[in-house]
Parts: sequence; structure tokens; C-alpha cells
Amino acid sequence: GADMPLGESYATVSAQRDRLARLGQQATYAGAADTAFQATINDALADAMDRVAGDLGDGKTFEREGTVNLVAPRTGTDGVVTLNDETFTSAAATFTTWSTAARDALNVGSPDGVLRVNTITSETALELIQKYARATATAQAYSLARDEYALTSEAWFLRRVWNKQTARPIELVTLEAELDREGERYRTGEPFRCAVVAPIGTEAGTTAKVRLRVFPFPDLAYELGYTYQAVPGLPGAAGAHATDMVTHPHLSHLFAAAAAAQFLLLTGETELADAWEAKYRSFLPAAKRTDQGRSPVRVVLGSNRNLLPGGEGGYLGLRDPRTISL
Repeated sequence: GADMPLGESYATVSAQRDRLARLGQQATYAGAADTAFQATINDALADAMDRVAGDLGDGKTFEREGTVNLVAPRTGTDGVVTLNDETFTSAAATFTTWSTAARDALNVGSPDGVLRVNTITSETALELIQKYARATATAQAYSLARDEYALTSEAWFLRRVWNKQTARPIELVTLEAELDREGERYRTGEPFRCAVVAPIGTEAGTTAKVRLRVFPFPDLAYELGYTYQAVPGLPGAAGAHATDMVTHPHLSHLFAAAAAAQFLLLTGETELADAWEAKYRSFLPAAKRTDQGRSPVRVVLGSNRNLLPGGEGGYLGLRDPRTISL
């Protein structure tokens, strides 16, 4: 367990893993044949996340920012609908160019009625979720709008939504409350309310995502910003939120020291663990003085448990709530 210099690059989870492997006299994490050894490394990294989170905050979540682009409606005057049939056609349309998403909203010949789209099958045809219940008609004026938009897959807990072009906030409400208020009327304008909708399968070939429904239907193309809480997971090859720690200029060395101290403690190298604990304590004040506003993404770090005994200041002690910026 020789001491490793902190001048190395630890800006990825894999680099942190390899560094701990070298502390354990292995060349790399992947090259270690002992799965228990690898598990100890992962435990140390997970514990380090809790340690850093606990020392810098009081709610182990990352607050991150995303963007969603709303689209203007597609309109036409040659819509064709058939009684008791799900198919809607428009010879002049370019449906697939405009959208490939399910749940788009179609309004045909009525200012209020909303017909939900099941699939867009071609540039000139789409299938409705339910059969058309009105009389067969041709040359119908129509408007096809989208009020549901996929968010990043981890954005389960939205905190704030706003129109980035007008800087106006958008009220977050429950879907039930909005449906009670608006029903399924077709009305367009600048959205001023929104609600989170559960995933509905795949969208444009991607995996299921949380969706944002806006009210009313967008009349123009808008760009919305949103912040959300992302719950850190265990460090993983797929890029769990340990990445947020190891890539942050003020947290990478702090995280590295915490991980080394915890790994050496778990492997019985208590003397070396104490040395890395001293390094960790020396890096902690700088992390707490992190400059505000380094980027639009803000992070709140904390922990909801104390994994090892020792109280305040111990290897996994919790203290000093703090908000920092990435």
C-alpha cells in the first residue's frame, strides 16, 4: 500500500478504481483476479461518496440542469378522418419530419377536441390511440401539437422549470390537478404550467424516459430549462454520479483522499489510512470554499446515513451542511 502521488489524473471513476488497485499492489482494477478485492474497491468508492457528501451537505443528491426544446404545431387543411377508424391522413403533411413521438395531440375541425396519437407511420399518415368517433370527413383543417417531452432519464424529481427565452417561471403541478382544471381541451399558447408524466415505453428508438407535459399546447418553438435532483448511485462503469465528484476541480482530490483512506482502512492498513485521512482533512477546507457560480449546474451533496461509527470528524462523520457549485 505505497503512497500514491496526487498529481495523477483521477477525473474518471475508472482512474479512481485503478489508483486504489495500485494501493493494493495490483496493476489495474480490471486486472485483479480477486473479485472480493474489486468489491472492496467499489465499497471504498461508495463510502467515499457518502463521506464527501456528508461533510459538504445534508441531502445526498445532485442538483443538475437540463434543457428541453418545445416544437410549434404542424397545421394543414387537407386532413382526412374516417368514422370508426384510427388512421388520419394529410397528403401535404410531413409528419415524420416534424415528430416521431407518441402521444402527440391532434385537433381536427374543433377548437376543443384532443385526439391522442399512437404512432406516426409515415410523412402523410398517423394512427390515433382510439378510433375516430365523428363523421367521416375530408379537407379538414387540423393542428398537430406536442405537449409531452422526454427529459433526461434520471430527472424524476424536478425542482424548477422556466422559459429560457422569456425568463418566465413555469408552475409545476400534479397531472391530476391540471386535468381537473383544463381537461383535454385543445388550446395553444406559451406554456405556463407543467407536470411530470411517467415513461410510456420507447421514444425515437431510445429507452423509456420521464416526460414533461406542458399546458397549454405550445404555439411556437420554446426552449425550457429545468433543474432536477439526481440521486447518486454506486460508482459504476456506466457513469454513476461519482463522476460528478471526480471531475469537479475542487472535489477530485478530496474524493481521491477519502477513497484511499477508506480502502486502506478496509484492507487493514490503518497507518497508511491515517496518512490519507490527514490529506483528506487538509483538502476539505478548500472544497468548502468552492467558488459559487462556476457553471449553471449546481450540486447539493449530503448523506442520509453514517456507515461507520466514529461520530463527527470520523471516517464517515456527517457535518456542516453546504451547497456548492459545479
